[in-house]
Amino acid sequence: MYSYVLNHPLVGIDPDGHACDDANEMAVCHGITVAISNGMNAGDALQAGQQALQPLSNASENAIQNSNLTSTQASAFEGAVSNAGAANLINPNLLVGLAYKESSLDPTAVNDGARGLYQIRRKRQQDLGLSDADVTSVDAVVDPVAKYLSHTSSVLGGNIDLTLGSWRQGIKGIPQLNAKGPNAVSDFVISPAAHGRPAQLLGKDYIDVIKSYF
Repeated sequence: MYSYVLNHPLVGIDPDGHACDDANEMAVCHGITVAISNGMNAGDALQAGQQALQPLSNASENAIQNSNLTSTQASAFEGAVSNAGAANLINPNLLVGLAYKESSLDPTAVNDGARGLYQIRRKRQQDLGLSDADVTSVDAVVDPVAKYLSHTSSVLGGNIDLTLGSWRQGIKGIPQLNAKGPNAVSDFVISPAAHGRPAQLLGKDYIDVIKSYF
């Protein structure tokens, strides 16, 4: 395991003297450096780095294999989630689980104006700087989504439940839940009325299904 903190590698637990041996580890090391320089606690940054280097779980592998993705698409998606996870300190299994929950890993999925693997609406598409082709791709969409989740997680103190809730309702709807304490979202996430649908409670199952891919 690497032990890379800010610009001082080998500060503790790397037994073989090599902090960052491959492209993904280099990306994680850079991400840790940036996170710490932006004010993240070094221990939290290292923990996030460890999560980012997690291999795809059996659940993630099975979901990809059993999806309607072609072998070429599946390979591109797997590479994209691994690279984006490393670069943004996000567990790649979160990126797989979110895509499965949102679209059953179908890049052609369309639902009430939301499109692609991550069911992205026009406003979020613009916020993420995605083209129409990016939204319905199996690879170009992944890194911007990972960046959004990474930023949201840092704003919400690393709370994965709140981070996933924010994907559904937008980060502006999260602070009042965050203010209620770390367990506020364990029971529900409020999805306000939008796009012609009434306000609804997003059950804990939404979050738990995604986390089951870890």
